[in-house]
Amino acid sequence: MKIALISNVTMDMLASGLRKSHEIVLPDGFGNWIQPCLDQESNLYRENPEVAFVLLDGGALFPVDASDTACDEILGFTMEALKTLTEKRSDMTVFVGTVDVPQVALMPMNAVRRERKLESAFYEAVEKLVSSHGNVVFFELKKIVEDMGRKAFYDHKMRYLGGMPFSVAALRRLGEEIELCLDAYRGKRRKVLAVDLDNTIWNGVVGEDGPTGIKLAPEKSGMPYTELQCRIKELKEMGILLTVLSKNNPAEVDEVFDKNDAMILRRNDITAFSVNWDPKPVNLTGIAKSLNLGSDSFVFIDDNPVEREAMRALHPEVAVPEFPRDASKLPEFMESVYREYFLTIRTTNEDRKKTLLYQVENARRMLKEKSASLESYLESLHITADIHALKESEIERVAQLTQKTNQFNLTTRRYTAHEIGDMAKNDDMMILTVHAGDRFGDNGLIAVLIARKDGTAFYVDTLLMSCRVMGRTIEHALMNEFEKLAGERGAERITASYLPTAKNAPVSNFYEQMGYSLVDMHDGAKEYELPIECCAKHLSYVIMEARQ
Repeated sequence: MKIALISNVTMDMLASGLRKSHEIVLPDGFGNWIQPCLDQESNLYRENPEVAFVLLDGGALFPVDASDTACDEILGFTMEALKTLTEKRSDMTVFVGTVDVPQVALMPMNAVRRERKLESAFYEAVEKLVSSHGNVVFFELKKIVEDMGRKAFYDHKMRYLGGMPFSVAALRRLGEEIELCLDAYRGKRRKVLAVDLDNTIWNGVVGEDGPTGIKLAPEKSGMPYTELQCRIKELKEMGILLTVLSKNNPAEVDEVFDKNDAMILRRNDITAFSVNWDPKPVNLTGIAKSLNLGSDSFVFIDDNPVEREAMRALHPEVAVPEFPRDASKLPEFMESVYREYFLTIRTTNEDRKKTLLYQVENARRMLKEKSASLESYLESLHITADIHALKESEIERVAQLTQKTNQFNLTTRRYTAHEIGDMAKNDDMMILTVHAGDRFGDNGLIAVLIARKDGTAFYVDTLLMSCRVMGRTIEHALMNEFEKLAGERGAERITASYLPTAKNAPVSNFYEQMGYSLVDMHDGAKEYELPIECCAKHLSYVIMEARQ
């Protein structure tokens, strides 16, 4: 990935470490960053980086001897440069670091320190940029300084000798943070948090202490567990599914969730419960199957080291972080779990509704079990779908689906929002999205087809659908619409591929089922072709319905 590092101090050492995995673009000239942001002929524009990190040293940005008026002017120039860059390169994601302004001037104790005011003014200015420009994201440089402490973060010798005020340890930490941000940018995050209960999300054992005897805030010994639950609930609000794996009596656990007023997490926050005395790795397998997700989507937290080792042994693909022995470390532990496994740039509407969508899916499953046949089940669902060309507001969600969808994904090509946006501007590309719903509610944007015109043929680059709606003939409706549109755009034939992965075997014969001819096969990969005149309407139980 091509990354721009923009700073008012030298970034050579940081760039050197990042070059092992990325192509790095640095503005020309030491400390020269404002002019390259304003000049569309500079390398920040010519070399077309996909992501930029703006890491400004607060001490260099606001010199200690600068007047208040001068500082206001500096802030104005800074924001103008960032605004120009983010608007002229609206296809580039820009991570803007918060600033730390060290206290340098010697002043009496009753004097007002303007450093805090400058930091606040900078933050508020960036906040406006973030809220008004969808491609701007905060980079919490100030928090890194706070976590490390200024004495560890800064190195005066490096500043005097090389123009770099950050220590080697600080540069290493900044590099790690950049990699985490890039993973979040690519949409690399786990989907499910599986939690134990006793001595994990509350202090005590419900079987011994009773449903109201377990300890949570305001009791001091319960406060860390309440904070842990708050952080877990915040994950749920960002689209992470919460599941429970507990060796307990179900009735007692039900009573805790239903009657203990100190609980932050409630029953409707949990997507799936597995409360019994069976091995937890076995129960995780069952939950993964019921959610139609791979077990590598899970992060498992449990206070018991024996349970953690059992999970690692039987499910090495499950992330199992070390649970702290000291309960006071729980909030810090949960933050590290978020940053390592669930970090995200922004939350979509689909993310906010994720738990409800999976809970409603259980109602569909019950209806299916009661139906006399698959056909009667599909008819009774009253499935509706709106299939249309990609809208700009959908780019983030489409990129998210390419990153996360594994089972119903014919080629499993991963794309960023930047790349999807570039495709949308290409007249030879066709990107279709599907919003679906049924009698139980709205499923949101659940399917994507990306095709590229090549001469007289349309090649299906990407065809994917959320595993939640597999088997409801929505994919048939999508193919009907695509084949019709391809013919209208002058295509004489459609070509497509199936590229095998460890998870997409369920769709290995999809194109055969759609009537396409297999023209080549090698190492499990398949190539298909279908003349437009041979396209037949695929059986679907979907009612086409345009939505606002």
